[in-house]
Amino acid sequence: MLIQALAEYADTRLQDQLNDLAFETKQVPYFLEIGCDGTFLNLVERTEQVQRGKKTVKQPQTLLIPKSPVNRNTGEHPLLACDDMKYVLGSEKKHIAFVALLEAAASSTSDPALESCVAFYQRPDQVDAARKALADHKTPAGAVIALSAGGPVVARDAVCRYWREHYQKANAVRNEKGGQGMCLISGKIGPIAP
Repeated sequence: MLIQALAEYADTRLQDQLNDLAFETKQVPYFLEIGCDGTFLNLVERTEQVQRGKKTVKQPQTLLIPKSPVNRNTGEHPLLACDDMKYVLGSEKKHIAFVALLEAAASSTSDPALESCVAFYQRPDQVDAARKALADHKTPAGAVIALSAGGPVVARDAVCRYWREHYQKANAVRNEKGGQGMCLISGKIGPIAP
């Protein structure tokens, strides 16, 4: 009975969160502005003033960003055009995987904003300029950075379509590993949610 009540609550009160499983709303404190030719333009801090009790405090603004279809605790699993600093401007495997995903998405969609991002990552001097700007801002570890080329790249239709397809494929593989079982709410037999 409790499970059915929770399912009904989710269907009626959390509908907006159930609509697009490939995306989630998170705080994104920085935009990395990139020109159409791949030049680094600026690091834009995204904050807003909110009332907390009697005080007004500054907090990062939120943005609808790609959601990971897999557990990111092990391996390299980048998000498209928006991720943790280690992926966006790091210098190791996570960064390489992030750039490879951008290149695949740009090749598949021919989206001009994605192509600008790929051009940016092909210019080491511009990437170094972005890293320096990030260091000057004393950005905390784990901060989320979104790429922006005339607006957030993750908000573009072609980028969203590409990520939804990527998410569905990766999630299908994950669901296959879960096997089959009976739903406690509906009684239907189907894949077990990871």
